[in-house]
Amino acid sequence: MLPATSTRAAHARRVAQVTGNDRADLTFELRPAPDGAVAVGAGGGELTIRKTVLPGGSWTLELLARNDRVTVSVAEHAVNVSRDKKSITVSLGSTGDDRLLAVRRLLADSRAVALFRGASAAIEASEDDAPASASVLMADALVGFLTGDVGAPRRIARHLARHALSREQRIGMATDCYAVWEQRVMAAWTEYTSCIMDVNPWAMLQIMCAARWSLMVEAYWWAFIACSSIPF
Repeated sequence: MLPATSTRAAHARRVAQVTGNDRADLTFELRPAPDGAVAVGAGGGELTIRKTVLPGGSWTLELLARNDRVTVSVAEHAVNVSRDKKSITVSLGSTGDDRLLAVRRLLADSRAVALFRGASAAIEASEDDAPASASVLMADALVGFLTGDVGAPRRIARHLARHALSREQRIGMATDCYAVWEQRVMAAWTEYTSCIMDVNPWAMLQIMCAARWSLMVEAYWWAFIACSSIPF
């Protein structure tokens, strides 16, 4: 008989979902992770992406390319960005523009971030709605904001909500679970746009809107995966 740890590992391998996006040159793997989390891994060319999403919506993203390593962690009250041996924490609700500018400078010449953003743009252009692809886009929304693309969260939020906004019916994916996901994503989009209207043009307040939207849609995404894709 296999040890319990080996059995769990074998089960995780069995339920892992593997998908690909030729336009982004990425192969994705989605699987359960410890503590009820869902892990998304992707790789292609020089780029490696690792993301973990907890049930409440908190998430961590790791990007690797050549000798460049970037980690972004998003929780309820803070966003932490690390590159190599330097780390900057953006406290939501009390951070000034200087912190955001420091993060922008930290990521400015990152090859890993540049490759990630290029791959994310290709995913968006291909209109790939696979769960792992959507997870990459959700991360790109906040990474884009941190690099100075302040329109990234709004663009990605609308992209993810586009089917519900146009009342299109999706088929081929656990319909009830996907319908709930779409409606929740549309609600998050509505709340985000309202938040942005309230805080424009202050970047230090826009990050609060973007982070709140991110935590919401990540929690909804986790619930969608648990509902339709991976037996936990």
